[in-house]
Amino acid sequence: MAEYPSPAVGIAETKDVRPIQGAPTSTAAFLGETERGPLAARLVTSYREYVRWFGGPFSADTFMPPAVSL
Repeated sequence: MAEYPSPAVGIAETKDVRPIQGAPTSTAAFLGETERGPLAARLVTSYREYVRWFGGPFSADTFMPPAVSL
C-alpha cells in the first residue's frame, strides 16, 4: 500500500522489479569532417576500411582521421 507522508511525496513498493540489462560498450560513434563518403551512418571495423570509405587526412587542421586511427 502506498504511503503519503507529506503532500507531493509518494512511496510505493513494487513486487516485479527486474535488474537493469547490460549493454555492450565496445562501439564508438564519430561525427566530424571527412574528405568524402556517404552521409548516412556506416559501420567501419578498421582504419583501412575508414580510409577506403572516407579518405585519409586531407588538411593539417582536421581531427577525424587521427581520432579514428587510435
